Amino acid sequence: MRRALLSILAAASLAVSGLVSAGTASAQGVAMSVDGWARSEAATGTVFYRCTAVASCGQGATVSYRKQADGPLSSLATYRTQNETVDRNLIERSAGRVLSIDILEVIETEVAGAKVQTAVKVITQAGGQREYLTSTRFSDGQRHYSLVSSGPDERVVRANLAVFLPVVMLAAQIGGKPAPAR
Repeated sequence: MRRALLSILAAASLAVSGLVSAGTASAQGVAMSVDGWARSEAATGTVFYRCTAVASCGQGATVSYRKQADGPLSSLATYRTQNETVDRNLIERSAGRVLSIDILEVIETEVAGAKVQTAVKVITQAGGQREYLTSTRFSDGQRHYSLVSSGPDERVVRANLAVFLPVVMLAAQIGGKPAPAR
């Protein structure tokens, strides 16, 4: 039942956005092609999608995902603290290029039985440019993935996350059926 719900969510997200996905092979086993997005995979295993259909996904928008070490997610408070630490380190290492990273929201939800944690941020660069970012991680209690959506507009970044989250969950078989026994 959950897998069917996740399939419906993924199809609905793609239909609303005007995107169509088709499965392809990947080192992570969860790659897919999405119309309006150019796909590439880094040597680290991170899969990147860059918006090519600006009208539907936003100028300069990027979405990426990556398989993480297996295991359950930590608490939401720990997730927030981890994001704050990473953000602080990024500002320090930016040599003045990044002025601030403000966390707008940190939430935890459940999607088709999977725990989903998302931090929504705005990054302000030295020249005044602002970039929005959602940093999401999700797990079925054993398998664990991260998903990042970024771009110049908060609404677009959230919309792109809403499109890709159920698609990546479905491809990774998270939330649709129990994780394999260990």
